[in-house]
Amino acid sequence: MKKYFFGLLAFIYAALSLYDLLRGNADGVISGIYFHRLFIRIFVVTGVLALLSFFTKSKTEWVKTLSMNVLIFGGLALVLEFVAYIYGGVLKKSELLPSHILWYDNPKYKPFVTEDRRFWGDIDPVIGRWRPANKTFTEISCDDSSRVTYRTNRFGARDQEWAEDDSPKIAFLGDSFTEGMLISEESRLSELLEQASGITHMNLGVLGANPLAYYLAYHKIIQPRFRHNGIIVGIYQGNDFDSFGFPANGAFENQPIYRAYWDTDSTKNAIKYSLARSNDSYESFYVQDHPDHLRAVRDSVFRAQPWGRKARIELETNSYLLNLIYTLGKKMAVKKKENHFIGLYENPEWGSAQTYDFLKSLDALTRETGDLPVLFVIIPDLHDVKSFKESGRENRFTPYVTRRYGSDRVKVVDLLPAFVQSKSAPENWYIPCDGHWNVAGNRFAFEYLVQQPEYKAFMEKVNARP
Repeated sequence: MKKYFFGLLAFIYAALSLYDLLRGNADGVISGIYFHRLFIRIFVVTGVLALLSFFTKSKTEWVKTLSMNVLIFGGLALVLEFVAYIYGGVLKKSELLPSHILWYDNPKYKPFVTEDRRFWGDIDPVIGRWRPANKTFTEISCDDSSRVTYRTNRFGARDQEWAEDDSPKIAFLGDSFTEGMLISEESRLSELLEQASGITHMNLGVLGANPLAYYLAYHKIIQPRFRHNGIIVGIYQGNDFDSFGFPANGAFENQPIYRAYWDTDSTKNAIKYSLARSNDSYESFYVQDHPDHLRAVRDSVFRAQPWGRKARIELETNSYLLNLIYTLGKKMAVKKKENHFIGLYENPEWGSAQTYDFLKSLDALTRETGDLPVLFVIIPDLHDVKSFKESGRENRFTPYVTRRYGSDRVKVVDLLPAFVQSKSAPENWYIPCDGHWNVAGNRFAFEYLVQQPEYKAFMEKVNARP
């Protein structure tokens, strides 16, 4: 019976190969299924089952017992897998589902960017996520359905053109809060500070960035070209602790992205990248134009993993049961967060892998800026504001940053107290469907910031520079 089964598989495989050769592109893909990979997996699984079945007839008692137990456990796992498939795949009750991306070209995981959204993407080999130069993009606000137009300058920064002269300038680094999502440029914190001071604030904020990206943008764009008098860094804990030096998993296999990270060997002080090239990224424009390249990238990522990691990726991309477990775990975490939100203000875990890239990047930035004045502006999100407003918890984040970096040259201002102590409801400062500051939130942050002694000391040094 077994030989007939394997013979049938071999016949189907040969027929599909012939069809692919004569009617397809001879690329091993038919209707989105990579049949070569699918059959390899079927042969491996059936081969293991056949081997275990053979060992159940062994005359050695422990071999027979072990084989029987493995088969029983495997049978139970298959039953649970079928139940999870019905629950998640058929009834659609599970939030997370396997992608089968190793053998199926799942349309859910096509290249992230689309032709009408070519504004952000993994397009810069140094910075990673950035924007094309001289690009215009109009977005419909999820808040009030208004149209917001974004424009980039010749460097791909969402800002006006900057003069390469000796006029005073401040480099403003940060993420999407600094960039100003769903609001026009003139309403952003950087522009409000620029209008008040009369000094150009070069906004290099970019959606989805972390401090290493801030440092790389500064190092590549500002440092070699522009004479500047100071640097402001917007620090937002929501994604500033993102690190990309982790081993590949199922999520990365689904959506491989190009990001920089620091080598964990502190003696090397080297920057590495999660993929070989920015064009390999799920969020690159190149992959959008060459979708077959994404398949090759996923193959390369998978082949580079050790066997144990490959097994994990196989399970995470193919098992309904494992993804159901992940879904239940995620729901429990969200419920716990709603009941007792603990953000990085309260529990930053300094010295952990989570904070390694964050601190390493700020260290590098403060070194590279030499004797220029630096201002760190710490930006709270709505969860932080509500949490501290309701409970009065201890802030363990800002004091550490101040101790580590605060000096006569480097100043730190935390905006959390302003939002917590405000008599206005916290929701009034944030876009409800998006989570970033609205126009009023940017204005409120500006009015608080310019009154702080640390900001005034920073600006004194800025204005004092020749």
